[in-house]
Amino acid sequence: MKEEDIENGVNVCCVIADSLRWDVFAESNPVNILNLDRVKKVYSFACCTLPSVTSYLMNYPPMQEGSGFFHEGRWDELSEGDTIIARKHRAVRKWMPRYYQERGYTTIWESSNPVPLRLDGELDGAISRYFRYWRSPQYQSLGDITTPYVIKDLDALVMKHHDDPIFSVTLLMDTHSPYHDGDGHAWLLDTGQPDINKHRQMLAMRYIDIIFPNFLEIFRKTGRPTEFIFTSDHGEKFGGPGGWGHSPFRRDMRFNQELFAIPWLRKRIDDWSKIKITRGGADE
Repeated sequence: MKEEDIENGVNVCCVIADSLRWDVFAESNPVNILNLDRVKKVYSFACCTLPSVTSYLMNYPPMQEGSGFFHEGRWDELSEGDTIIARKHRAVRKWMPRYYQERGYTTIWESSNPVPLRLDGELDGAISRYFRYWRSPQYQSLGDITTPYVIKDLDALVMKHHDDPIFSVTLLMDTHSPYHDGDGHAWLLDTGQPDINKHRQMLAMRYIDIIFPNFLEIFRKTGRPTEFIFTSDHGEKFGGPGGWGHSPFRRDMRFNQELFAIPWLRKRIDDWSKIKITRGGADE
Protein backbone atom coordinates (compact mmCIF):
# COMPACT_ATOMS: atom_id res chain seq x y z
CA MET A 1 0.00 0.00 0.00
CA LYS A 2 1.27 3.43 -0.92
CA GLU A 3 0.90 6.63 1.09
CA GLU A 4 -1.68 7.97 -1.36
CA ASP A 5 -3.79 4.84 -0.79
CA ILE A 6 -3.89 5.64 2.93
CA GLU A 7 -4.81 9.25 2.14
CA ASN A 8 -7.67 7.91 -0.01
CA GLY A 9 -8.94 5.65 2.79
CA VAL A 10 -8.27 2.21 1.32
CA ASN A 11 -9.27 -0.47 3.86
CA VAL A 12 -6.78 -2.99 5.22
CA CYS A 13 -7.91 -6.52 6.15
CA CYS A 14 -5.05 -8.70 7.40
CA VAL A 15 -5.76 -12.32 8.35
CA ILE A 16 -2.95 -14.30 10.03
CA ALA A 17 -3.32 -18.06 10.55
CA ASP A 18 -1.32 -18.88 13.67
CA SER A 19 1.41 -21.56 13.28
CA LEU A 20 0.37 -22.41 9.71
CA ARG A 21 3.12 -24.15 7.76
CA TRP A 22 3.65 -23.54 4.06
CA ASP A 23 3.44 -27.23 3.14
CA VAL A 24 0.17 -27.65 5.03
CA PHE A 25 -1.28 -24.60 3.29
CA ALA A 26 -0.23 -25.84 -0.15
CA GLU A 27 -1.43 -29.41 0.36
CA SER A 28 -4.80 -28.31 1.76
CA ASN A 29 -5.76 -26.85 -1.65
CA PRO A 30 -7.49 -23.75 -0.20
CA VAL A 31 -9.56 -22.82 -3.25
CA ASN A 32 -11.23 -19.74 -1.77
CA ILE A 33 -7.92 -18.09 -0.93
CA LEU A 34 -6.20 -19.26 -4.12
CA ASN A 35 -9.04 -17.90 -6.25
CA LEU A 36 -8.40 -14.48 -4.76
CA ASP A 37 -4.84 -14.32 -6.09
CA ARG A 38 -1.48 -16.06 -6.26
CA VAL A 39 -0.01 -17.16 -2.94
CA LYS A 40 3.75 -17.37 -2.60
CA LYS A 41 6.14 -19.06 -0.22
CA VAL A 42 7.99 -16.68 2.09
CA TYR A 43 9.84 -17.04 5.39
CA SER A 44 9.05 -15.75 8.85
CA PHE A 45 12.00 -14.27 10.71
CA ALA A 46 10.92 -15.93 13.98
CA CYS A 47 9.54 -19.28 15.15
CA CYS A 48 6.94 -17.88 17.55
CA THR A 49 4.14 -15.32 17.66
CA LEU A 50 5.57 -12.51 19.76
CA PRO A 51 8.49 -11.38 17.59
CA SER A 52 6.65 -12.11 14.34
CA VAL A 53 3.41 -10.25 14.99
CA THR A 54 4.99 -7.26 16.71
CA SER A 55 7.40 -6.96 13.79
CA TYR A 56 4.53 -7.19 11.31
CA LEU A 57 2.84 -4.34 13.16
CA MET A 58 6.08 -2.37 12.80
CA ASN A 59 5.73 -2.95 9.04
CA TYR A 60 8.55 -5.51 8.79
CA PRO A 61 7.59 -8.03 6.08
CA PRO A 62 8.41 -11.74 6.05
CA MET A 63 11.60 -12.58 4.18
CA GLN A 64 11.31 -12.51 0.37
CA GLU A 65 8.25 -10.25 0.44
CA GLY A 66 10.37 -7.11 0.45
CA SER A 67 9.19 -3.54 0.71
CA GLY A 68 6.88 -3.60 3.74
CA PHE A 69 4.12 -5.60 5.41
CA PHE A 70 1.42 -2.91 5.19
CA HIS A 71 3.14 0.16 3.73
CA GLU A 72 5.51 -0.33 0.81
CA GLY A 73 7.46 2.86 1.48
CA ARG A 74 8.83 4.84 -1.41
CA TRP A 75 11.62 4.81 -3.98
CA ASP A 76 13.93 7.77 -4.36
CA GLU A 77 15.43 8.07 -7.83
CA LEU A 78 18.57 9.81 -9.07
CA SER A 79 18.52 10.60 -12.76
CA GLU A 80 20.60 12.18 -15.46
CA GLY A 81 18.22 13.63 -17.99
CA ASP A 82 15.66 10.94 -18.73
CA THR A 83 17.90 8.13 -17.47
CA ILE A 84 17.51 6.78 -13.94
CA ILE A 85 21.01 5.99 -12.69
CA ALA A 86 20.21 4.98 -9.10
CA ARG A 87 17.22 3.98 -6.96
CA LYS A 88 17.02 3.75 -3.17
CA HIS A 89 14.14 2.28 -1.21
CA ARG A 90 12.91 4.22 1.82
CA ALA A 91 11.16 1.79 4.16
CA VAL A 92 8.49 2.92 6.63
CA ARG A 93 9.36 1.59 10.09
CA LYS A 94 6.46 2.83 12.19
CA TRP A 95 3.93 1.27 14.57
CA MET A 96 1.23 0.66 11.99
CA PRO A 97 -1.83 0.82 14.30
CA ARG A 98 -0.76 4.31 15.34
CA TYR A 99 0.22 5.27 11.79
CA TYR A 100 -3.21 4.36 10.41
CA GLN A 101 -5.17 5.66 13.38
CA GLU A 102 -3.53 9.07 13.11
CA ARG A 103 -4.67 9.15 9.48
CA GLY A 104 -8.32 8.65 10.35
CA TYR A 105 -8.63 4.87 10.34
CA THR A 106 -10.67 2.80 12.77
CA THR A 107 -8.15 0.23 14.00
CA ILE A 108 -9.19 -3.29 15.06
CA TRP A 109 -7.30 -6.21 16.59
CA GLU A 110 -9.01 -9.58 17.06
CA SER A 111 -7.49 -12.77 18.46
CA SER A 112 -7.82 -15.22 21.32
CA ASN A 113 -4.03 -15.71 21.35
CA PRO A 114 -2.93 -14.71 24.89
CA VAL A 115 0.67 -13.85 23.90
CA PRO A 116 0.04 -10.30 22.56
CA LEU A 117 -2.33 -9.76 25.48
CA ARG A 118 0.42 -10.74 27.93
CA LEU A 119 2.93 -8.40 26.27
CA ASP A 120 0.39 -5.59 26.34
CA GLY A 121 0.03 -6.04 30.09
CA GLU A 122 3.79 -6.02 30.61
CA LEU A 123 4.08 -2.78 28.61
CA ASP A 124 1.17 -1.03 30.36
CA GLY A 125 -1.08 -1.08 27.31
CA ALA A 126 1.51 0.00 24.74
CA ILE A 127 0.36 -2.63 22.22
CA SER A 128 -3.38 -2.00 22.51
CA ARG A 129 -3.20 1.78 22.83
CA TYR A 130 -3.56 2.49 19.13
CA PHE A 131 -6.17 -0.14 18.42
CA ARG A 132 -9.54 1.49 18.90
CA TYR A 133 -10.87 -2.02 19.38
CA TRP A 134 -8.56 -4.45 21.18
CA ARG A 135 -10.60 -7.64 20.97
CA SER A 136 -8.57 -10.16 22.91
CA PRO A 137 -9.56 -10.23 26.62
CA GLN A 138 -13.17 -11.15 25.87
CA TYR A 139 -12.13 -14.26 23.90
CA GLN A 140 -10.00 -15.79 26.65
CA SER A 141 -12.92 -17.52 28.37
CA LEU A 142 -14.52 -18.93 25.21
CA GLY A 143 -12.46 -22.10 24.94
CA ASP A 144 -10.56 -23.41 21.93
CA ILE A 145 -13.00 -22.42 19.16
CA THR A 146 -13.32 -18.65 18.80
CA THR A 147 -13.28 -17.90 15.06
CA PRO A 148 -17.10 -17.70 14.70
CA TYR A 149 -17.15 -15.02 17.42
CA VAL A 150 -14.25 -13.18 15.80
CA ILE A 151 -16.02 -12.99 12.43
CA LYS A 152 -19.30 -11.89 13.99
CA ASP A 153 -17.57 -9.15 15.99
CA LEU A 154 -15.57 -7.92 13.00
CA ASP A 155 -18.72 -7.67 10.91
CA ALA A 156 -20.43 -5.61 13.60
CA LEU A 157 -17.46 -3.27 14.06
CA VAL A 158 -16.91 -2.68 10.35
CA MET A 159 -20.59 -1.92 9.87
CA LYS A 160 -20.59 0.41 12.88
CA HIS A 161 -17.73 2.39 11.33
CA HIS A 162 -18.59 1.94 7.66
CA ASP A 163 -18.01 5.65 7.03
CA ASP A 164 -14.39 5.31 8.20
CA PRO A 165 -11.50 3.51 6.56
CA ILE A 166 -10.70 0.31 8.46
CA PHE A 167 -7.35 -1.14 9.53
CA SER A 168 -8.08 -4.68 10.74
CA VAL A 169 -5.66 -7.38 11.93
CA THR A 170 -7.05 -10.81 12.84
CA LEU A 171 -4.92 -13.63 14.25
CA LEU A 172 -6.88 -16.87 13.88
CA MET A 173 -6.07 -19.74 16.25
CA ASP A 174 -7.62 -22.70 14.40
CA THR A 175 -4.26 -23.80 12.97
CA HIS A 176 -2.54 -23.55 16.37
CA SER A 177 -2.71 -26.55 18.71
CA PRO A 178 -5.36 -27.52 19.71
CA TYR A 179 -6.18 -27.73 15.99
CA HIS A 180 -9.82 -26.91 15.21
CA ASP A 181 -11.19 -29.16 12.48
CA GLY A 182 -14.26 -27.04 11.71
CA ASP A 183 -16.66 -29.68 13.06
CA GLY A 184 -16.46 -28.68 16.69
CA HIS A 185 -13.37 -30.72 17.57
CA ALA A 186 -10.07 -29.26 18.80
CA TRP A 187 -7.11 -31.63 18.90
CA LEU A 188 -4.00 -31.07 21.00
CA LEU A 189 -0.68 -31.75 19.28
CA ASP A 190 0.34 -35.36 19.93
CA THR A 191 4.15 -35.49 20.08
CA GLY A 192 4.17 -39.17 19.11
CA GLN A 193 2.10 -38.80 15.93
CA PRO A 194 3.64 -36.23 13.54
CA ASP A 195 1.53 -37.35 10.56
CA ILE A 196 -1.70 -37.07 12.55
CA ASN A 197 -0.73 -33.58 13.72
CA LYS A 198 -0.08 -32.47 10.14
CA HIS A 199 -3.42 -33.89 9.04
CA ARG A 200 -5.23 -32.06 11.83
CA GLN A 201 -3.60 -28.74 10.97
CA MET A 202 -4.62 -29.37 7.37
CA LEU A 203 -8.24 -29.83 8.46
CA ALA A 204 -7.95 -26.54 10.34
CA MET A 205 -6.59 -24.81 7.23
CA ARG A 206 -9.47 -26.15 5.16
CA TYR A 207 -11.86 -24.73 7.74
CA ILE A 208 -10.17 -21.31 7.49
CA ASP A 209 -10.53 -21.49 3.72
CA ILE A 210 -14.24 -22.24 4.07
CA ILE A 211 -14.85 -19.22 6.29
CA PHE A 212 -12.45 -16.87 4.45
CA PRO A 213 -15.16 -15.45 2.12
CA ASN A 214 -16.75 -13.94 5.24
CA PHE A 215 -13.87 -11.45 5.40
CA LEU A 216 -14.46 -10.50 1.77
CA GLU A 217 -18.18 -10.06 2.35
CA ILE A 218 -17.65 -7.92 5.46
CA PHE A 219 -15.47 -5.45 3.57
CA ARG A 220 -17.52 -5.61 0.38
CA LYS A 221 -20.36 -4.00 2.33
CA THR A 222 -18.20 -0.90 2.94
CA GLY A 223 -17.92 -0.26 -0.79
CA ARG A 224 -14.35 0.93 -0.26
CA PRO A 225 -11.28 -0.39 -2.03
CA THR A 226 -9.69 -2.94 0.29
CA GLU A 227 -6.26 -4.52 0.49
CA PHE A 228 -6.34 -8.10 1.77
CA ILE A 229 -3.35 -9.84 3.31
CA PHE A 230 -3.29 -13.52 4.23
CA THR A 231 -0.26 -15.08 5.91
CA SER A 232 1.04 -16.92 8.98
CA ASP A 233 3.24 -15.81 11.84
CA HIS A 234 5.49 -18.91 11.79
CA GLY A 235 5.44 -22.65 11.17
CA GLU A 236 5.27 -25.68 13.44
CA LYS A 237 7.13 -28.88 14.27
CA PHE A 238 4.76 -31.82 14.41
CA GLY A 239 7.04 -34.13 16.40
CA GLY A 240 9.78 -36.64 15.68
CA PRO A 241 13.46 -35.67 15.28
CA GLY A 242 14.08 -31.98 15.92
CA GLY A 243 11.35 -31.41 18.47
CA TRP A 244 7.70 -30.41 18.36
CA GLY A 245 5.67 -27.20 18.54
CA HIS A 246 7.44 -23.88 18.01
CA SER A 247 8.65 -22.64 21.39
CA PRO A 248 12.26 -21.36 21.43
CA PHE A 249 12.35 -22.32 25.13
CA ARG A 250 12.49 -26.03 24.22
CA ARG A 251 16.08 -27.27 24.41
CA ASP A 252 15.49 -29.97 21.79
CA MET A 253 14.13 -27.51 19.21
CA ARG A 254 16.20 -27.49 16.01
CA PHE A 255 16.23 -24.98 13.19
CA ASN A 256 14.16 -26.27 10.30
CA GLN A 257 12.37 -24.82 7.29
CA GLU A 258 9.12 -26.21 8.70
CA LEU A 259 9.32 -23.54 11.43
CA PHE A 260 9.77 -20.62 9.05
CA ALA A 261 8.21 -21.30 5.62
CA ILE A 262 4.77 -19.63 5.48
CA PRO A 263 2.22 -18.50 2.85
CA TRP A 264 1.86 -14.90 1.71
CA LEU A 265 -0.96 -13.27 -0.27
CA ARG A 266 -1.63 -9.61 -0.95
CA LYS A 267 -4.64 -8.66 -3.07
CA ARG A 268 -6.15 -5.24 -3.67
CA ILE A 269 -9.84 -5.07 -4.63
CA ASP A 270 -10.72 -1.66 -6.07
CA ASP A 271 -14.05 -2.32 -7.78
CA TRP A 272 -16.37 -4.58 -5.81
CA SER A 273 -18.88 -4.68 -8.67
CA LYS A 274 -16.42 -6.89 -10.55
CA ILE A 275 -16.06 -9.35 -7.67
CA LYS A 276 -18.32 -12.35 -7.17
CA ILE A 277 -17.99 -13.88 -3.72
CA THR A 278 -18.94 -17.55 -3.61
CA ARG A 279 -17.98 -20.68 -1.69
CA GLY A 280 -15.35 -21.05 -4.38
CA GLY A 281 -13.81 -17.69 -3.57
CA ALA A 282 -13.76 -14.30 -5.25
CA ASP A 283 -13.60 -14.17 -9.03
CA GLU A 284 -12.96 -11.07 -11.10
